[in-house]
Amino acid sequence: ESQEIINILQSVGFTKDGFTPRVGKVVVATDSDSDGAHIRTLVLTVLSKFCPELFENGSVFVSDVPLYSYRDGKTFVHAATLEELRKKIGTKFDRRKMTRAKGLGEVSGDELRFCQRRQGCRQGILESSRR
Repeated sequence: ESQEIINILQSVGFTKDGFTPRVGKVVVATDSDSDGAHIRTLVLTVLSKFCPELFENGSVFVSDVPLYSYRDGKTFVHAATLEELRKKIGTKFDRRKMTRAKGLGEVSGDELRFCQRRQGCRQGILESSRR
């Protein structure tokens, strides 16, 4: 038994007696690399097996945390690739105002909150096979 998996299940409301949702939404946020993709898949698999109601209710979301961000005053732009970031910024692009996050631990709290709340940064997960 994995203590991390037990903690995740307990945090959303799964107990030995069954599942009673404790949260309205579950946002799975992992690093934007292959390791993060594997972790995301594992978490979604465990949730779908033990807490299918979360998927049936449309309560599970996957967050797309950007690898690249650009901050110029109050302007914050994020992108998955450097090329995408350059296209979004255009001719005003200044490499000194760009950051590349190696993982979630390097993303500032403000940027993470921005991405978690923004519709373009997260997508809902529906489990169509259960319907």
